[in-house]
Amino acid sequence: MGCKRMALMLAVVSLSPLFAAPSSARDEVVRGTQALQADDPYAAVDAFRGALRVNPDYVDARVGMAQALFLLGEYEEAAREAAMARPLAQNDRSLTLLEARIATAQMRYDEALLLYQGILAQRPHDTEANRGLAEVYALTGQEERAGEALRQSLRHVPGDLRTLLQLTVLHDAAREQEEAAAVLERALRLYPENISVRAQAAEHAALYGDWETADFHLERALRFLSGPQDPRFQEMAILQASLQLRKGDPAAALTTLETMKGEVTRSTLYLMARASREVGNEEAAQNVAQRLLGLYPDDEIARLFREAPLVSSYSNHDLARNQAASWRLTQGAKFEDKYLYNRAFDEYRRARMIDKDSPEAWVAYLRILDKMGYRQLYEESLSVALAGDIQSGTQERPSLERDLELLQHGRVDTLADLWGITNPWNRPQEWRLAVFVFENQSSLPLHDGAQNLLAERFADLVDQSPDVQVIQPQSGFFGAATVKDFPEAFTQARGKTDYFAILRFDETQRSFSGGYELYLSRTGESVRSSDGLRTGEGRVSGVLDELSRSLSQAIPRVMRILQVEDDRILADKGSWYSVASDEVWTALAAGTATPSRLPAQVDYDVANVLGTVQLQRVSEALSEGLFVKQGDFDFVAPGDELFLMEAPAPDSQQFLAPDPALRRRLLSIP
Repeated sequence: MGCKRMALMLAVVSLSPLFAAPSSARDEVVRGTQALQADDPYAAVDAFRGALRVNPDYVDARVGMAQALFLLGEYEEAAREAAMARPLAQNDRSLTLLEARIATAQMRYDEALLLYQGILAQRPHDTEANRGLAEVYALTGQEERAGEALRQSLRHVPGDLRTLLQLTVLHDAAREQEEAAAVLERALRLYPENISVRAQAAEHAALYGDWETADFHLERALRFLSGPQDPRFQEMAILQASLQLRKGDPAAALTTLETMKGEVTRSTLYLMARASREVGNEEAAQNVAQRLLGLYPDDEIARLFREAPLVSSYSNHDLARNQAASWRLTQGAKFEDKYLYNRAFDEYRRARMIDKDSPEAWVAYLRILDKMGYRQLYEESLSVALAGDIQSGTQERPSLERDLELLQHGRVDTLADLWGITNPWNRPQEWRLAVFVFENQSSLPLHDGAQNLLAERFADLVDQSPDVQVIQPQSGFFGAATVKDFPEAFTQARGKTDYFAILRFDETQRSFSGGYELYLSRTGESVRSSDGLRTGEGRVSGVLDELSRSLSQAIPRVMRILQVEDDRILADKGSWYSVASDEVWTALAAGTATPSRLPAQVDYDVANVLGTVQLQRVSEALSEGLFVKQGDFDFVAPGDELFLMEAPAPDSQQFLAPDPALRRRLLSIP
């Protein structure tokens, strides 16, 4: 359980049992309630389980178990326990509050709102219901309403612990340092020995780079525990290692993790792998990642961690490279068997990136191109592979050579041949996109710090879009970047890219969710936002694939004219870039369109509309179409641009666009 979830602990639920229970069961419920008050859900689960063994219908034990499981982040089990308690408790307010919090945790926000509003209709000043509303408002982006609901709650119960900590989290999320510090100071004064308060104080201090204060609160929190055997000791040690990594001290993080007692968890292993990599011991990082994957074969984030250096360099670690590429090939084959050829292609492409010398990866990549029907690209890629990467003696080489010979023998003239284009596969110029992720804004308790890996994978998927080139604004190279806040992202992107996207991620034991907000780089205006949630196998790749496709669809489709012959034009994209015959594209003068705040649209002056192009013939790499002029324009030229949008109707009353230099000078006058 993450410390932030500990910080949002429920008030203790106390319900009268409907049936008399043996004293031993009552004793266990008392012990469980005391454990909850002491912020120890582990002991609470043990106590309530003991009570339920004696009396399965003991409602206090059933609700207490649901509450303890909620605090441990086991939301599905908590919901199941609450559902079993409901027939016994009828319309009990405390159980309704718990059900609303569970609904909030499971992102059933409408249901949670109805439950809270039902309580407030009868008790307008109910502190816990107002507090719950604040949670829902905060999680749905309604920060002002969330803050007001929390302040309303504090007016009725000024010292309520959960409200104080929630308000601190809300202020810190908005980077309101002074406001957060003031609320946190009150919590520390009222609850100086509460572990959740100390943990929140440490995270608050770390957020603003005050590492001395963060260390002080962590040491105090550890002092309140009974020692390494205390289950909460491990949680605090994980928090300490996480903050040490954030501080830039991976050696200290390794020391903290290596001295931990008890069961080695997924989050512990991931932090250990991160720390090993950051101290420069990649062999140890690969070994820990492999151990993690051995325990959790479906851990996609651990797999991305293992692959990251293998994709980006030709470094050693041949065994890890072979294993990682082999896994991707297996996944690709599974997608291929289900006729999901695009997903299979991405897996085979990834395998080639990981193991650049693997003939198996090359062969799988080539075969899927053939199955997808891209014979021209198959021939081109096959020539490249046989020229260098698939060596003589490779088992598949003879059959690939025969394939190439047959392709070349039966080859017909393509658009590139007819128009005299020597290299039709040069990647066209695209819209430039920057991908950012905020520091400390994603909730990844099992893979702390993995937002960078996820952002890189998302950037890789979007970069495959036919109209997008992902770059880091500061370096000009491919990749995602970490920033502190929106102003830093906007500053970096403006003038260097056309769009920028800010990502966020969240995970639990059984689910993964993510989202993005796409902005115009020149104005900072929002273009589109989207969220995705998946459970089960492949949830991470499923969400990233869904989000990358959604963002790609918000980018305007664009082609450029390569050649003109009378009223026929040749454009620089074909079916490989998702262009289809019979589409009608609008022609604009070169360089006159700018991205619009409307998804998939551009802003332009009507005076720059040249006409339309009806595509008639589409090859894999290029397209040919018929130009139809609009207005007085009767020509297009190489370099003019085509956009997949409806052309505006001619307007005889349209004003001429003002002189750009004059407009700029007039508007610059204060």
